[in-house]
Amino acid sequence: GVFSEDHEAAKKLSDTFGVLAMTNFDDAVGEVDGVIVTARHGDKHYKYAAPYIATSKAMFIDKPITIAESEAVDFMRRLKLSNVRVTGGSCCKYIDYVQKLKKEHLSDFGGKTVGGFVRAPISLSNPYGDFFFYSQHLVEMVLEIYV
Repeated sequence: GVFSEDHEAAKKLSDTFGVLAMTNFDDAVGEVDGVIVTARHGDKHYKYAAPYIATSKAMFIDKPITIAESEAVDFMRRLKLSNVRVTGGSCCKYIDYVQKLKKEHLSDFGGKTVGGFVRAPISLSNPYGDFFFYSQHLVEMVLEIYV
């Protein structure tokens, strides 16, 4: 099933893929094998995932996990207590150029890396949680290349 606060978007997905368009985000509790939360605004991820935590179903939570540190800590604590396998984040670390930079760093191409930088477009003011919405991409690319 699919839920969206944009009911037209949910209907379009329902029509395209033949899945139930739910009227509430918690309509599928006890009915699913896994949960994917991809709300554009990270501030909604915990709210949407919370009813499913007790079911111990695996979850993919889109970036950012949330935009409040205290909420993220509580969210992760609850997931761990319920033995929920969780993953998520940015797919930008898989971009061919990022993988090329990682390979060059690991092989000391051009000499040993002693520093570096990665730049990416980041909007500090957007309707999806400001800095937190885009920063995950940059952080994961840096970690992929240099760590």
